[in-house]
Amino acid sequence: EDGIRDRSPSRGLGDVYKRQDDPYPNPFNPSTSVDFYLSQSEYVNASIFNINGQIVDVIIDEQISYGNHTFNWDASNYPSGIYFLRVKSKTHSVSQKLILIK
Repeated sequence: EDGIRDRSPSRGLGDVYKRQDDPYPNPFNPSTSVDFYLSQSEYVNASIFNINGQIVDVIIDEQISYGNHTFNWDASNYPSGIYFLRVKSKTHSVSQKLILIK
């Protein structure tokens, strides 16, 4: 199989990853992290959107090597609210709701 592998259609971000954890903690203050596994090197974009669909932060926008990875989002400079994390590769795109509580 190529790229990010399917895991379970009922698991949020786990839909497109061989091994991936949902953002933790969630709800969070002030930061949250996501662990994921790529089965091969692939270009990955992980972006944060506000409730209006505007990009507020880009966490990853680069070629990532295969294997286990973790990325963190530090939302210290953002107001409390609902945000959406979108992780996109060449073959998959998934979103997860994040709740920032200050």
